[in-house]
Amino acid sequence: MSTGAEIGGLIGGPLGGAIGGAAGFIVGGIFCLILCHDKDPGPPPNQPPTIDCKTFPIKNQYTAPPNGTSLMVDFGHFEGSDNEDGKITAVSIPESPAMLHRGSNLIMFTVTDKNGYQQSCARNIEVKVVTCNQPPWPKHGFVQCQSGEVLLGSTCTVMCQDGYELTGNPILKCVDENKFHASPPTCSLIHCTNTSKIQPQHGHAYCDDSTFPFGTVCVSDCDKGFGTNSIMFSRCKKERIWSTALPPCKDKEPPSFTNCPPTKHVYADKGKDMATVSWVIPNASDNSGQKPSVIQKKGQPPGSLFGGFTEISYIAKDDSGNVSPSCTFFIFVEKQFCSPPVFNGDLYLYYTCGKSGYQYGSECNIGCKGSYPLVGNNKMVCDRNATSDELYWDWGSQGKPYCKQNKCPALKAPTNGALACDKWMYGTQCTMQCNNKFDIPIGVGGSTLRVGRNHRIPGELVYSGNCNDEVTKKQIQQNFVNLMQKLETQPGYKGVCPNKETCNVDNVEVICGSRRKRRRSARASNDVITLTFEFVRKYEPFGNGTISAMQHAKTKFAVLQKLTSEFIQQGLMDVPKATIDKSSLQYGEVDIDCGPGRFPKYSSLTCANNISKDKREINLDISFYHYTAACASGSYLEENTGKCINCPKGSFKDDEDAMNCTICPTGMTTEGNGSVSSSECKEICTPGYFSPNGLEPCSPCHTGTYSTTQEATVCKTCPDNKYTMKSGSTKIGDCLNFDLRLQSASAIVNLRPTSSSLKTLSISLWIRRKMTNSTIEIGIGGNSDLILNISSEIQLSYSSQKIATGISVNLTNWNHIGLVIDAASNMHTYVGGKKRFSKVIVPRSITTHKASIREHSELDVSGLVVSEKPFTANEIQQQSITCDNGIPDALLTSNDLREINSSSIEMIIPSVCDVDGQWSHWSEWLHCDASCGGGNEIRYRNCTNPAPGVNGYPCSGSSIESKACNSFTCPTCPRRPSAYGVRMHCKTKEDVTSCTATCREGLTFVPGYPALKEYECGHKTNYTWNGHPPSCSRLNSPSKMEIHSAISYTNFPCNDVHHAKSQIYSNAKSGLQCGRNDTCEIKIDIKGCGSREKRSTGVEAVITLTISLDQGDNLDLDKYMSNKTISPALVNVIKAIAELENSALEINRTGQVFQIPGVKIDLGQAKVQVTSDVICSPGKIRIAAFCVDCPAGTFHNSNAMCEPCNFGMYQNLLGQTLCKSCSDGYTTAIVGAQDISLCTGKSGSKGWIVAVAVVVPIVLVIILVGGLIIRKQMRLKYRKQTMGSNFSFNMVNTSRHDTGKPMNFVQRPQY
Repeated sequence: MSTGAEIGGLIGGPLGGAIGGAAGFIVGGIFCLILCHDKDPGPPPNQPPTIDCKTFPIKNQYTAPPNGTSLMVDFGHFEGSDNEDGKITAVSIPESPAMLHRGSNLIMFTVTDKNGYQQSCARNIEVKVVTCNQPPWPKHGFVQCQSGEVLLGSTCTVMCQDGYELTGNPILKCVDENKFHASPPTCSLIHCTNTSKIQPQHGHAYCDDSTFPFGTVCVSDCDKGFGTNSIMFSRCKKERIWSTALPPCKDKEPPSFTNCPPTKHVYADKGKDMATVSWVIPNASDNSGQKPSVIQKKGQPPGSLFGGFTEISYIAKDDSGNVSPSCTFFIFVEKQFCSPPVFNGDLYLYYTCGKSGYQYGSECNIGCKGSYPLVGNNKMVCDRNATSDELYWDWGSQGKPYCKQNKCPALKAPTNGALACDKWMYGTQCTMQCNNKFDIPIGVGGSTLRVGRNHRIPGELVYSGNCNDEVTKKQIQQNFVNLMQKLETQPGYKGVCPNKETCNVDNVEVICGSRRKRRRSARASNDVITLTFEFVRKYEPFGNGTISAMQHAKTKFAVLQKLTSEFIQQGLMDVPKATIDKSSLQYGEVDIDCGPGRFPKYSSLTCANNISKDKREINLDISFYHYTAACASGSYLEENTGKCINCPKGSFKDDEDAMNCTICPTGMTTEGNGSVSSSECKEICTPGYFSPNGLEPCSPCHTGTYSTTQEATVCKTCPDNKYTMKSGSTKIGDCLNFDLRLQSASAIVNLRPTSSSLKTLSISLWIRRKMTNSTIEIGIGGNSDLILNISSEIQLSYSSQKIATGISVNLTNWNHIGLVIDAASNMHTYVGGKKRFSKVIVPRSITTHKASIREHSELDVSGLVVSEKPFTANEIQQQSITCDNGIPDALLTSNDLREINSSSIEMIIPSVCDVDGQWSHWSEWLHCDASCGGGNEIRYRNCTNPAPGVNGYPCSGSSIESKACNSFTCPTCPRRPSAYGVRMHCKTKEDVTSCTATCREGLTFVPGYPALKEYECGHKTNYTWNGHPPSCSRLNSPSKMEIHSAISYTNFPCNDVHHAKSQIYSNAKSGLQCGRNDTCEIKIDIKGCGSREKRSTGVEAVITLTISLDQGDNLDLDKYMSNKTISPALVNVIKAIAELENSALEINRTGQVFQIPGVKIDLGQAKVQVTSDVICSPGKIRIAAFCVDCPAGTFHNSNAMCEPCNFGMYQNLLGQTLCKSCSDGYTTAIVGAQDISLCTGKSGSKGWIVAVAVVVPIVLVIILVGGLIIRKQMRLKYRKQTMGSNFSFNMVNTSRHDTGKPMNFVQRPQY
């Protein structure tokens, strides 16, 4: 009998110790028929055999072969001893030779005597796996090993990053524990030595490192005037060669224009929108000395017709294909417009022009309003002066026309009335008014009385009801409306009206009031509900006039009154909750409906236009009304004052009877108040246009002016030294800087008015000399006052004294020149904002306020300013920054020169003095400055397309742009591996993390799936874990435990099997411990009886003892391990083991249970064969007397073994019978995958590999199964020959599945 601790040791680990301790605590010890299920105990003699493993000459440690973690070990055959049987050969599990795996391997040796008594012992054989730490990564390199763990004999390959070469052996082989056959190699930087490919013709290489290490970038740096077609880099590659040859430098300097025509402003021909324009085709030169080709790219050729704004562009191209910057200028053909004509305040004269308005060549018709006669020509023409190009209005030979005015005679006031007269439009208008109680007789011309629109008669009907009943009141109103609508369809109110449009019912209302003010109770209310309405009939002329029409209307209304009474009598107007008073129907008098703004005149039954009321209270007495005529056209009645007011500007009234004025259409208005016709609504001048009244016809704002608002009567002038490119400008932003090109110009200009003689003076201008003899001379005052002469140098003359400054002036470049005479009689000369010359002078007043300009050859001037104010040095500095110089109160500016009518002065707009810089294209992105963890890479551009001029603005923005690169995280270990129930205990040294794996309390590793000694990750494993631990599983209670005892008879009564089985069952029931205790189920099976034999030999009787348990996770081993609390389920399992083993021993000791009366059995010759079964549910395998889940990454196969999931499959749960497949196109890199995340390898085009991986294991399984079957048959044959039976203690089942319901501790015979 074994102790509990020894039994627990069979399971192994803390969990096995816990179980062993529990078994020892509960039953003291057991015979190991079930826990030691892999042994073959026979019937023991009086004393069991003994065996001592410590004396066996077995090596305790072996070293695994190269590249392996297991090896085949032949540990030999050994013997035990027995007092009765002597030496007994021990049977080992596993059998020798056996494949032993990494770590500790338990070898169980068992000896069994002939009576079935057993004794076992165990030896641990450790298989040592020699490993090497992964070689450290060299600087600028990395290491790749054959697997995560470097085993003896495996190799690691050391490689360098791009641009580095390896020094040393790249292959390192593990030859001993943490020892490689060679030292780790190093990585050194590669250099490119051959520089012939980076020596461009006509230039040299510009490199970022003169030693040319890997990654060095070189570009061609060409000599002046030479360049490449594109920016091309050559990079030092890892092969020690340059990526490409640098391109040769070619002639890249483009030709340049020696003369480029300025923008041309031309006036359109008379009555047309276009003009013929010609110019001299520009010339160009090239550094090659060859004359380049000049090509026009935009616009029509010279001599063509132009209209509006046209861009003309030329380019020059040399023999190398270099193209010059464009020579661009503009042709602006501007239509000229006469200023709006002025007729000296003649209010009665008007004129109309055609679609061309005031354009040069247009003709306008002239006339007078009203009946005023026109004196002069009735036409005017916009014409142009042949010498000055100024426009004027040609009135004809009769001079400027005008309207002759005639006076009307005075009117006499009427009897019993008065006249109200007022100035009106083209003369005077008088309105006649009658005194109180007087009127204009009927038929008198000019009366404003009219017939009414409709005749009306009001009516009412009374109901009694509840005023708070809104539903009833609504019913009364709607009922009446419905009756009237029905009557309307019969047709025209049954002949009352010619059609349904003629008659109508209006103002239908329900009014509530109470008859009694007291004694109101909860009973039905007696409130008065009054229905009021009006019958309306359109005015119908009848008889001799309005009186006959009134009598006719009353006749028609009487019919409607009768029809309404009939409706009442018929009950058609009744409602449920109100009582109608049928006698209450009443009608008022027929009245006249005059419409808005008119009122009844009952003396004539007509409508008057206006009624002004007496201040007394108004009643029906007509004497209180005072009648007046309607307001005339162009005016409206103001209700508060009762006066006629002129229609405001932007409106008109052309109908005297209209009550209100009409607003002009959108975008139109009138010239003033009191307009009488829609024709007086005229288009409003839009921004950029103007006229004397802000209405059409409108003229565009002349060049140099602009208008920002609608209905402008004048345009604003651009600031000094600014001008617009075209007429019709709408904002001050259209006013641009301009330059003046002077070609042998000479002019005298008056200075702008000043209050005194000039004692201080400042001159500021920008100048560009085009030729070596280009000269400009600016004189202020008389010949002996002040002269500034600018040529190749600056010369001054003051009071007839010549002054040499010694200041030179550059050719072709823009230069800012400043001259200041201050109040201290100092004369300062500035160039480029810097003071270059100063001289004290004798003060002299300049009294002649004139300036003379003389120019020789050709030059450009911009931003000219002459001011009485002496500029400070700081002001001169500011003026030298930009050509845009606007100085208030200047005496002379470039505008004054521009207005000189001379062909030798030409305006260039927009100005080319201030040339702003523009960026070139971006370069390619340069290398990232970090290989991982986030870096930056940059690209650059230059402000050279074009470069800013001397006074131009530099390029805005940055010349360098950067962006993030290589932002991926530098290599780190992934999350530490784990599995169900596993606890990882880790430590980190440098960048290597080492972990050991254990199961938490109550769990264990499944046999065959142990954890590695150590799991590592770091630089030596290429930042991957060298393995993943298996999952832990929990021991479970089985559903059943069974022991099968079998014996063979030599003379069995096969003719009475039932009786024999009953006898054996009875023996077992009374003779066995579990039978007596009713704790097991007893089943008897007889095998070997033929159907007709009376007695037979070789018949076998089998007694099966079964104890059913509550299967599942109910052992609570973690609780036992923590506080020694034994769960009831664990008690039941251990008691069931003891119960079954004791019963089996009773069978073997006495053999009485197999005795059958009349049948002899020789227990000395016969041998009882004992086997056991522990029945587990699907997904679990047997371990000793318990069941354990197959771990994650495995499945429970048909052989009741836990088998790893194949390639392309995974299982993340415990105790499963199938593995899960990865998604289509995905597979796993390993077998035994525990999670879907391991399905990452694309199978793709490697499908044949997957196919082989599937087919080969199937073939191997078939071969293995076939071999096992053959082996089993041979073993059965051998045992039968040697032992006389197919049964022995060695023939035990590992487990089988119980698909039925759990059994209780009951006994019943089973035959």
